[in-house]
Amino acid sequence: MPNWAYTSYRIVGKAEEVQDLYSKLQELQNMNEPLEPNSWGSLWLGCLVTILGGNWNEIYCRGHIIDFSLEDGVLSIETETAWGEMDEVRHFIEKVYPYSLNYLKLWKMGENK
Repeated sequence: MPNWAYTSYRIVGKAEEVQDLYSKLQELQNMNEPLEPNSWGSLWLGCLVTILGGNWNEIYCRGHIIDFSLEDGVLSIETETAWGEMDEVRHFIEKVYPYSLNYLKLWKMGENK
């Protein structure tokens, strides 16, 4: 059993790109079946990588998005991941939006489930 890490992101930047990422998260959430087969559901981080044009087989994606919201131009994303923050996924998102998005990241280790 892994130790679970809970990471909170606050993302700001160009309004159209923050909105674009938020819209992709909504699209994933609203899918009847996950974009990629997995045991985490439609908000698995591998599905996020795929919808952003990446290959989840090349990026460590062990976890999922618990919640997300957009308020006053700030996109908030909460994740539950195994053993630590999924920095490869974050780095991939930074490559997709290289000049406009800025992140604040907070994370803590959880209990074994």
